[in-house]
Amino acid sequence: TEKQIKAHREKSRMFFFWRDQNKDNLDRLHQSILLKIQKYRKLASELKIPYIISLYIDFMITLDIDEVKECIFEKGINLFKNYPEVSGLLCFRESNGKYIFKYLQNQHASSKVEIADGIF
Repeated sequence: TEKQIKAHREKSRMFFFWRDQNKDNLDRLHQSILLKIQKYRKLASELKIPYIISLYIDFMITLDIDEVKECIFEKGINLFKNYPEVSGLLCFRESNGKYIFKYLQNQHASSKVEIADGIF
């Protein structure tokens, strides 16, 4: 669990992850993204502004960009297609003191935004 990992990290012990298709993590991520979409979509629509969801990927989450895409496009309902208020999803993680960004643009968005991928 996350608490066990944190405790081991604080004691400088070694640990490893067994990736089992991340089923539970993907279900939770899909639900979290859906809840965030539903929470702010009305406001973005009323103000007619772009709505970009941000996702920080910590090493303890053990997700990669393909799994994020699966959550958006394949899990249950297609979140981008069904929620055009969302302009896109900005994923980022830290690596050696730099941030790596990957932007997934919603092709069905009512307000499209382009953001470059990269390391900053």
